[in-house]
Amino acid sequence: MSAAHKLRNISFDINDEWLGTLLLAGLPEVYKPMIMALESSGVPITADSVKTKLLQEIKSSESVALYASKPSKYKQKDSDSSPKFNKGPRCFKCNRYGHISKNCRTKKKDQGKETGYVAVFSASAAASDSKSWFVDSGASMHMTMRQDWLYDESSPPITSIRIADDKMLKVKSCGKIDLPICNSEGQTQTIQ
Repeated sequence: MSAAHKLRNISFDINDEWLGTLLLAGLPEVYKPMIMALESSGVPITADSVKTKLLQEIKSSESVALYASKPSKYKQKDSDSSPKFNKGPRCFKCNRYGHISKNCRTKKKDQGKETGYVAVFSASAAASDSKSWFVDSGASMHMTMRQDWLYDESSPPITSIRIADDKMLKVKSCGKIDLPICNSEGQTQTIQ
C-alpha cells in the first residue's frame, strides 16, 4: 500500500499545496537556489508549479552553447591612449581616429592575408533531425554533417575547427548547398 493510500485511510487530506511542499522537501541540495526562488516568489507552491519549475531547470541545464574561433595570424594594432575628442571618426579596421574603415590604408596592406574564422553553435536537449538547419546570420562559415548535400566542392580554406571543449574537428570539404526555406508569406524559396 502506498504512502498516499495510508494517509487517506487515516483521513489525512492530501491537497495540492501539501504535495508541492513534499516535492520541494525531497529535492537534493543542488536545487536549493530554485527552492528559495519558488518559496519567495509569492506564487502558491503546488505540485504543478514545482513540476513546471523542475522541467524548466532541467531543460535549461541541458542546453549547451559552443563557441569556436580561429585567431588571426596578424595582430591588430591597439588604438592610441590619448584623448578621443576632436579626432574625427574612428576606423573599425585599425582602431585609429581621423578616417573610416572604407578609406583605411591598412585595409589595402592586409588584403590577401588570413583572417580569423568564427563559428557559433547552440544545441538543446531536443530531438534533432539530420535534415534540419539552424541558421546564424552572423557566422562567417556554416557547417553541416551532410557532405552529400554539397555541390561545387573545393578544398576548404581551413583544415580544422577547435570547439568549446578544446577538441579539434577536421574540415573535410567546402561547397555550396541549396537550402529551401519558407518566407513570412508562406512561399518556399531556395537560398545558397
